[in-house]
Amino acid sequence: MQAAWHRVQTAAGPVDVWLPPGESLDDVNGIAYWSQDPRLGRFTVISDEDPDADALLATERANGEVELESDERSERGGLDVRRVRYRVRRTEPREVLLGERGERHVGGTPAEHVSDVLLIGAGEAGARAGYSVRADAPPELRARFAEVLDRVRVGGEE
Repeated sequence: MQAAWHRVQTAAGPVDVWLPPGESLDDVNGIAYWSQDPRLGRFTVISDEDPDADALLATERANGEVELESDERSERGGLDVRRVRYRVRRTEPREVLLGERGERHVGGTPAEHVSDVLLIGAGEAGARAGYSVRADAPPELRARFAEVLDRVRVGGEE
């Protein structure tokens, strides 16, 4: 089985996503979504009315400590793009789960996530493609998400 390209139509135009053999993008409430293990991380593509990295980072800062690792602006496929890679450290929400054996408490523990996001276009014609993965996820999973993002094609790219 071979890897395949999957086209997502966004407000910024087509975004082509390469996925490993046998994998496909799912649509979850208008978000193109792929993950080998959703508990550890996910890759998403969405239309974004205002693909503003500063607003994205501000939202993340509201929920935890953010460390910006890289911030690059360029043009790809005739569109302005901005790629930001950052870490977020936060305390996961504490939840009470009810099961056959009674209540079970989960969360309330520190967690760190690595996110790498490509913001495409500007204003009302934007999109966002990228991933967020737990920092303690297996290195192979983190590398796979990075590979998928590195191969994303936007606009008229071949």
